[in-house]
This record gives sequence, C-alpha cells and structure tokens, in this order.
Amino acid sequence: MRISNNGRSIISLFIRASSAFYRGMEKALVRKTHFKADAPRQFLPWLSLWVARSRQRQQLSELEAWQLADIAISDPERKSECLKWWWQS
Repeated sequence: MRISNNGRSIISLFIRASSAFYRGMEKALVRKTHFKADAPRQFLPWLSLWVARSRQRQQLSELEAWQLADIAISDPERKSECLKWWWQS
C-alpha cells in the first residue's frame, strides 16, 4: 500500500528531506570545524552524521523495486550508493 502526497510517496518525501538536512549539516560542520581543546565535543556531530549515513544506506539497500522507482533511483545508483563507506558523502 502506497500513501502518496501529490504523486510522491511518504518514503520519497522523507528521503529527500533527510538527505537535504544532512547535506546542510555537513556543510555547516565543514565550515565550523577547527582543532581546539574540545575536539571530542566537535567529533560528536561528525559521528552522528556518519551513523545517519550508515542507517540511510542500509535502508536504501532494503527498498523494493517499486520504492526505488518512486524516488527516481535506479538499481545501479542504489548499488553504488550502498557500496560507499560511512564517511563518504
């Protein structure tokens, strides 16, 4: 059962919104990161970003063909994204 919002599924909207959020977060982290005495505290946002990427790629690998078509991602694109390491954007 697909729930849609103006032709887009909820899954599609969620993936697009979360990826836009994390791209913005990554840009902010790159601009603000400098070595200081509180380096462990600066590491935590990066860690949360990497965990989120890992989870998103795991979820992407579990999507079925109709879900991939709904978010306009081909199977080769999914495979190449899922093969990336957690630190790669």
